[in-house]
Order: sequence, then structure tokens, then C-alpha cells
Amino acid sequence: TKLNDVKLSLDAYYHSNNKMIENDQHLKDYSVGLNISDENFALLARVKKSDIGNAYGLFGQYDITRDAYNNENLSYLAQISCKNNLSQNNALSILAGYNKYGQNVEASHSTLGTINSNYEEASYFSQLDLISQSLNDNELLIGARYESAKTLQAAWTAPIPFVSSPNSSRDTVSVYLNDKYSITQKLDVTAGLRYDKYSDFGNSFSPTLGLVYRATDKVKLKALYSQAYRAPSWIELTANPDFQAETSDSKEVGVIFKQNHSNTIRINAYMIEIDDLITQPVRAYVQNSENYFYG
Repeated sequence: TKLNDVKLSLDAYYHSNNKMIENDQHLKDYSVGLNISDENFALLARVKKSDIGNAYGLFGQYDITRDAYNNENLSYLAQISCKNNLSQNNALSILAGYNKYGQNVEASHSTLGTINSNYEEASYFSQLDLISQSLNDNELLIGARYESAKTLQAAWTAPIPFVSSPNSSRDTVSVYLNDKYSITQKLDVTAGLRYDKYSDFGNSFSPTLGLVYRATDKVKLKALYSQAYRAPSWIELTANPDFQAETSDSKEVGVIFKQNHSNTIRINAYMIEIDDLITQPVRAYVQNSENYFYG
């Protein structure tokens, strides 16, 4: 609904099933969201709760009973944002938010018995973006983000540490720059660079480069290359503090055929190479040398 210049929306969903395919795959998932916005300001909030079955069983072993299995997840999110046009070609966007997540697990294991886990974390984040079209044929984005996350509770009754330390915390500072330059009416080049610094791990640079060529009014060709970096999670660092960060190289090419406003065909091909991949093949986390994904 709309109240004067303010838009108000409320949404909710509920999804449930009771699947049992060799093991417990039940699902109860529901959420309620609120969004209030006008021309410059927006407030959104969401509550989401789920109870899910463990599709592959704890430690890769099927659940031996449904009487002692429970995996409840509860999330809260609140975010406020403001966008202001500083001039005809420059806009400033600011947002801040809070996110809280909790998980309670009860599961049966053939040798370890009943295992209980209680986990809760919270994070605050803020972001500032400047979008500028002051330079001819350029669309420039300059931004920064700060996030502070902390474990509120972490308890695990099994002897293997599959939850993070209860004292985990992480501050992350990110700055980024991205520019889209129209070389001609047919060719756009996009280049970007992002820097992330983690208080508990390290820092990284992540570049991107993209090309879009409008061959005809209906056909576009695109190519994209990017690098990415993922610091080990708290759970992974608790299991092995010597883990290195995962890094990836991604390459993508594609064709977009837009026949009209109602019909579009997109064909994409990509290859992703990940180095120092962290996996959990059995009961412990390991870091493999590399892996490839094609699609």
C-alpha cells in the first residue's frame, strides 16, 4: 500500500514437508518481512525461522531416529538506508544494519550418542557508496563497508569442534572502486578493484574486468574475468588455525539475444578455479590444493 509518498509492503511465507528418503529431510520454513520506503529513505526488517532435516546425516551417517533430531535456525535482520542526489550526476547512498543468527541442533549418532549444539552470533554493518556520472561516458562507483561480527554463544557436546570458539569476533573493512566506461556506442568496459581487511586473518585485493559488445540491436556479447578471496570461517579456523584463505579465478563468456520486451535468450559458459579449497570429506576439515567448476 501507499501512504502519501511512503510505500509500505508486508510479506510472509510458509513452507513445510515431511520427507523421509532413507534419512530425515523434513522442512518447516517461514518468514515475515517489512519494507517502508519513500524517495530517499528505506527501512527493511525480516524474521526467518526454519527447522530442517539433515539430508546426509551427522558426519555423513544417516539419522538413526527421528525422535532425537532437531535443527532450528532463527534470523533477525534490520536495515535502514538513505539515497540522496548530490547533483544531477552524483548520488550518495548510505546504509546501516543489524543481523542476528542462532542455531539449535539435537541429533543422534550411532557411536557418539545424542549430540547437542547451540550457536548464536550477531553483526553490525554500515556502507557508503558514491555513484558518479560526472566524467563523460563513465559511471563510477566508489564505496566502503565496515562490518563487526561476534559470537554470542557456541556450545558443542561432541568431542570434535564443529562450532567456532565462543570468543570469536571479526571486524572487516572493505573499500572498492568500479568504473564502467563506454568506449563507443557498441562497446562498454567495466573494471573494478576491491580491498578487504580482516581483523582476525589478513587482507586481500580482488580485481574484476568485463566487456560488453552490442553486436546488433538484439544481440550482445559479454566477457568477464574476476578474482575472489574467502577467509576461513570461524568454524574452520577453530578446527585448524593454520588454514589459508581460498582464492578463485573466474572466467565467463556469454551471448544475450533479446528478440523483444517479452522474449530474451541468454547463453553463458564459465570456468572457476579455486585454490586452497576447504572441504569436510569425513569428520575433519581439510584444505585441498585446487578444484575446478565448469558450467
